[in-house]
Amino acid sequence: MSGPGRAAFEWLIGVWGGFGVFRDAQQYVAPLALVAALGLGLLTEHVAGRKAWVGALVLVPVAVLPTLAWGALGRLDAVRYPDGWTAAREVIRRDPEPGEVLVLPFESYRRFPWNGHRAVLDPAQRFFAVAGRRVVTNDAVRVGGLVVGSEDPRAQEVERVLVGPSPDLRAAGFRYVIVDAGTVGERHRFDVWLRSAKVLVDTGDLRLYRFDGQVAAR
Repeated sequence: MSGPGRAAFEWLIGVWGGFGVFRDAQQYVAPLALVAALGLGLLTEHVAGRKAWVGALVLVPVAVLPTLAWGALGRLDAVRYPDGWTAAREVIRRDPEPGEVLVLPFESYRRFPWNGHRAVLDPAQRFFAVAGRRVVTNDAVRVGGLVVGSEDPRAQEVERVLVGPSPDLRAAGFRYVIVDAGTVGERHRFDVWLRSAKVLVDTGDLRLYRFDGQVAAR
């Protein structure tokens, strides 16, 4: 989103933060597809027997969205998670000790090299949520210079903890910390925070740290 549309949206968010949900327009694709499917079906039934109309209706989807006929000309493709992500998840899954997982940088949207640097809602919260272990990520919504704060009390608590120069992540209830290995600018700062943690997985995609011993319960 850019130009006048972005300015108008930022104005709406400034009026009421709840308008932030409209930023992610893809969530409305499912109900739109249902309406389109029902409407096209009813229209097809109405013109049944008129061969010219039936042929035209078959061509409507291709005519309206021609690139989708060929998978958006190669732009739509499945992306595999790196082996480092799978290895880190397996380490977490096998660990019986309690403690949450923190994902750094603490941002809701990310750009990964293995995803073509496309902006995506951080998938770590779902990918690493194994064996009932909670994964804490940021759910704040950013639109330009405006920020709609997190609604998760735990995320709000973590934000306050991370403000300090050397936050005690073990005391904050974290046994594991996942750091995006592509985070160059903040890598040194995270290393300082995690100097007492053990590196279990270290790849070009991520680092997995673990605090051994008892972790504060949350």
